[in-house]
Amino acid sequence: AADAARDAELLPAIVDVDVSVPHNTLLANTVLVSYAALLVTVLVIYTRRLAAREALRLAALGSARDALAERAEAIEGELGAVRARLAEVEPESELQAEEIDSLQRERSDLQARLLGLERREAELRSGSARAQKLEEERRALEDLLEEATRDLTTKESELTELRSQSRRASRSKARDEESIARRLRTLYKNLEVDERALSNLADLGDESSRLRAEEALKRLCDEPDTAMVRRKVGGLPPHLSIFELGFADKGRIYYTSGKTRRFRVLAIGAKNSQKTDLEYLSRLPKGT
Repeated sequence: AADAARDAELLPAIVDVDVSVPHNTLLANTVLVSYAALLVTVLVIYTRRLAAREALRLAALGSARDALAERAEAIEGELGAVRARLAEVEPESELQAEEIDSLQRERSDLQARLLGLERREAELRSGSARAQKLEEERRALEDLLEEATRDLTTKESELTELRSQSRRASRSKARDEESIARRLRTLYKNLEVDERALSNLADLGDESSRLRAEEALKRLCDEPDTAMVRRKVGGLPPHLSIFELGFADKGRIYYTSGKTRRFRVLAIGAKNSQKTDLEYLSRLPKGT
């Protein structure tokens, strides 16, 4: 026991320290301000990271919107090309005209949705930067983009079908022209018929109009002196000597002297196509 007491005296002294800082002193206020500054710094860093992340999301949505707008413009151009092609193949086809009008209306709806997306994005950029608001608006934009994408896919499918119909109509017209060419070569030995005239004859569509046109061709081939009243076409370059032969009510057959046969049929038209027909005839080369 004596040894233990002596050893305890030799050990270092043990000190208990109790520090108490009075309120509203300089030291207490310094500690409080330090913790508050640290908290504000953390909140600022977190807020900036959150705003940067939402800005990236907005930029991605803007890029998707621009891509969708470009695709809509491309489809508009394709629609115009298909409509022009259909106007040449079957200008009187009411069914295809209705399909084109339907596609035009859907394109307008898509453009309206895109404008709505732009307005909503502008509202987001000028509004509050709170995370919850941005998240809600981002979801709304994604829903609108998804809906617009579905509409675009549907329109592309309809455009593909319209192209298929146009190709089928073109093949049908080509077969029709080939059949007409064989018949004319067989029946009318004194006539040369240009490709333009064959195409015009196929475009008449109405079988009655075709028969009236072929009746006039037969008279021109077999009995040119007794054919319906004909006259020389005026307003053409001096080197062209082209005549006009009427059929039906307003039909016109444009012909001239042939190279291997008696007459050469250049074009077949009507009153409403007279301007286009005369422009075509005026561009014919010398020696026609």
